Amino acid sequence: MPNDNENARIRRKDDPGCLLSRSGYGRSAIPALAVMVLFLQSACLLRGKKEALMPAAPVRIAFLPFNIPEGDEDLRWASMAMPVMMAKISEKANGMDPAPLWEGIRFAIESTGSSRTITQESAAYVANWVNSRWSVTGSLSREKKDKIILLVDFIPNQEEDIPFRYIKTIKMDAVDYNVRKAFRQFLNYVSARPMDPEGDGKTSLASLRQLAEALNREYGWTVPADPGKAEAIVSNLAQSDLRLARLLFNPATYPILESK
Repeated sequence: MPNDNENARIRRKDDPGCLLSRSGYGRSAIPALAVMVLFLQSACLLRGKKEALMPAAPVRIAFLPFNIPEGDEDLRWASMAMPVMMAKISEKANGMDPAPLWEGIRFAIESTGSSRTITQESAAYVANWVNSRWSVTGSLSREKKDKIILLVDFIPNQEEDIPFRYIKTIKMDAVDYNVRKAFRQFLNYVSARPMDPEGDGKTSLASLRQLAEALNREYGWTVPADPGKAEAIVSNLAQSDLRLARLLFNPATYPILESK
């Protein structure tokens, strides 16, 4: 046990670099010692706390089709349904600035060729061409009859940045919940503004099938392109969700989106 002339070093458990000292000074040294201890404790607390820096503007991001196992005709429509769902959910994510799908899909087609398989390299390529900081893609594959493996990849436009991945085995009706969860984790990862609190406006992936198939025909992702033939769908969507309609369809092709 140390005597009055020996020093004892006290190490804080949460910060091994912060050391406080205790010694047998006389009464005249007590005020100065107290001030020093308070100063060191404040410094330790500041060093142990990480301050999140909020970006000056939302993160520009491009939503891309998802990869589906070759030959899985039952899931093929979901390839285009996923960017639709992400674009819809992003309305509650003020930390994101979505690039229009009709801008990114052209470069996605160009970068993937006939394979229509998006890789990390092709996702970064699209992000660069549409002036986005990140691209989001991923894959859906069957685990069991009633479950799928959802993988969401956030790919940066620069090689020196680190991608972010979310993966989980879920039921099909839980895709919306898990995409929101992936968004929340990603926004925290890049220190962006968090998503708004979740409301009742959840969307099942299956409900987006008709819209996804119209987009597939519009841009020719897995079928021959037949653009400009979705007037009825675009008109209905513009009435219910103009923001989403403008993200998915080119206003130059559908003037109704420009006139509103």
